Order: sequence, then C-alpha cells, then structure tokens
Amino acid sequence: MDHPLLTEGKQIKPDDLLIAAIVLSGDSTEDCLKEPTIMDFFRSWLLNHSEEYFLYCWEGMKVHLQEGSSYPLIFQKEQEKDGARGLDWRCMILAILVKHGLDHERVLSMPECQAVWLYTALAIAEGGKVDVMSTDLEEELAALG
Repeated sequence: MDHPLLTEGKQIKPDDLLIAAIVLSGDSTEDCLKEPTIMDFFRSWLLNHSEEYFLYCWEGMKVHLQEGSSYPLIFQKEQEKDGARGLDWRCMILAILVKHGLDHERVLSMPECQAVWLYTALAIAEGGKVDVMSTDLEEELAALG
C-alpha cells in the first residue's frame, strides 16, 4: 500500500490523515468504503484550513499508531507433559469471545489487541485472576532484560 503514513519520506497531507482515520476506525471493508458524511467533509475542510487542527489530529494519530495497538502480555503457565492444555492462546481467545456471543468473522477481523483486551475484560468479569501489568512496570522489566 502506497500511503504517506506507511511510506517513509512522503509528506502527509490533510486528506491522507482523514483517509487513515476512516480506515483505522472501520470494522470492515464496507465501513471504509461507505459514502463520506457531512462530518467527513467538514473535517476535511478543517484539516485543510487549520494547521492547529491538523497538528492536533496528527498527534492523535501518532499516539494511536504507537500505543493503540498495544495489548497486555499473555503469560502461560507451564503446560502438563501430555499437552492436554497446550492450546494456542490465540485460539483460546477466539473461542472465549465466540462463546460470549461475538460473531466468528467479527472476532477474526478485529485488531488482535482489541481481541486480547476483550478477552482480558471477560476473564476479570468472570472472576478470573488476571494481573494487568502497568506500562511503567513493563518498561522497568524491559530495561532489566
């Protein structure tokens, strides 16, 4: 894909930012290809006429791209030797989310971080012992190792 957000050295224009926001916020291809709304036209006009608004949106996009796709680390306990509980954690997340009513296709098409956070929230809601590591602690551990 040849887009300024993905290609190094290209200048990012206001409409590039708007297109990226539409694609990143869509849950499906149909969401990304729908007809622009009045708000889309207004945002495009504002992005093209206000450098302050453009910079504000660009900062928000950078935060989303850098931090929005982060998710809790999943640590598995050592599995029993017979492998009875050796199911891949991604498959387990898919199964639990489908069990709780999400459509199989929806789960497969959502960003991985969203699926992991939903799984984590469901585990906590069901009384599971889940410790979510803070970003500070994660950075400290990364510095040690």
